[in-house]
Amino acid sequence: MKRLLDISGAVALLSVSLPLWVCIILAIRVSTRGPAFFSQQRVGKGGKEFRLFKFRTLLPGRENST
Repeated sequence: MKRLLDISGAVALLSVSLPLWVCIILAIRVSTRGPAFFSQQRVGKGGKEFRLFKFRTLLPGRENST
């Protein structure tokens, strides 16, 4: 029951927020060149590496090294 509630809540939230995501992607694409998403390799708990995806807020190629 909990799993069903989690999945249905996630689907509902994604479907409601999808128009906002599209607007953000379009704003990034119209204002600058390059991809709308930024990806970076990070180190998580226990030293396990994972790939992080987020909306790009800097110009392409200007990765924050901190």
